[in-house]
Parts: sequence; structure tokens; C-alpha cells
Amino acid sequence: MLGNYKFLHFTYLNFMSIRKINILDKIGSLIPGYCGYANRDNIRNSDKKIRTHICNKLQKIENQIEELKRLHIFQNNIQKAKEFEIVRKALNTLTSKIEFTNYGATSFFEKNQINEEELEEIYKIDEEILERIDVMNITIIEYSSEELTTASLNHFLKELEILFNKRSNYIQQF
Repeated sequence: MLGNYKFLHFTYLNFMSIRKINILDKIGSLIPGYCGYANRDNIRNSDKKIRTHICNKLQKIENQIEELKRLHIFQNNIQKAKEFEIVRKALNTLTSKIEFTNYGATSFFEKNQINEEELEEIYKIDEEILERIDVMNITIIEYSSEELTTASLNHFLKELEILFNKRSNYIQQF
């Protein structure tokens, strides 16, 4: 789990050092408030990358659930297949919500700037989300198709949705 945190920390803090400085950045450095805005814009870009990473992991889990559904269809257990399809659809909806969430634009001269403590809080929530996804993935892999219940998967989905809403609400403050 610490590896995910280091990835997130690197993405947020080092994005500026990766991007080449263009003429607008040079001109913008002469304008008070531009640097904060540029950093804020880079944070948004990094946030989008992290959400894409989360969505990719969720897509893999969705594929696993689809395989479980197919296995139950093959075993002629149609009721169980329907239950897994409901979970798959709920996961797909959550994935889309995470992927396409828009945090809006802020004013060029916005006084509120996201600080390091606030970024740390976002990292913690991201880490919680990634940990829950990893536990969900391990649960699907370790349990046989007969042992795995849709109730347990729905529980994971509810936890992920709560965490993502917490994250979204926190970010929208800024």
C-alpha cells in the first residue's frame, strides 16, 4: 500500500518538474498569483491521472465479476449470474462517476490556494480508496465462485462510493 502512496505523492509534487516551461509560464511568472494558479492546474491534471489509475483498477475488477457471472451462467445458476450482473453494473456506474467527475474551473486570481496539509488529506483518501480496491480484488481472487457473495461485493462498493464522495466534497471546498 505504501507504494501507491509514494506514486500519488510523486505525481502531485513532481508534476511541475516533469513539464517543460513554456513562454506563457515565463510571462505568467511575472504576474502575481499566476504561479499558484499554474500549480493548481497541475494538481488538477495529476488528480485526473490518479482517478484514471483508480478507474483502470476498477475496470479489472469489473472484468473479473463479468467472468464470475459467465461461470454461473455456464453452471446454469441464472439467479446467481443475475446477482453478479447487478454488482457489475453498480461497479461500472461508480467507475464512470469517478472517471468523469468534473471539479470545475477556478478563477485565475483565486485567493484560496491548496496547501500541503490539504494535499496530504487528499493523498490519505486516495490511499484509502486504493486499499479498498486492492482488498476487493484479493477477495475476488481468493474466494471461489461459490463462496464469494454479492453482498460482500456490494459492501465494498458502498465503502468506495463513500470514500469517493468524501474526496469529492473535500476537493470542492477549494
